[in-house]
Amino acid sequence: MPLAFLALAVGGAGYSTDWFRSPSFRALFNIAPHCTIKGEVNFVTRERVYYVPGQFYYGRASVSIPQGGRWFCSEAEARSAGWRRSRH
Repeated sequence: MPLAFLALAVGGAGYSTDWFRSPSFRALFNIAPHCTIKGEVNFVTRERVYYVPGQFYYGRASVSIPQGGRWFCSEAEARSAGWRRSRH
């Protein structure tokens, strides 16, 4: 699989965020359908922040797997992995 494809980010300005819910996308990255919490790693600070559906910036948060981003199934899972909830 090309690295450029793996680097695709979910969300962002001008993009629909619904495609990440598709079964083919979720199967490709082995993501359970109910795991909708986005774990985003800040490129500069390397801070790990997670976003839950309904938060203001959820649609813009991107999960870049090559940079260490990941999906979580619960907030407890995200916190226990050392991530903090977004303030927005």
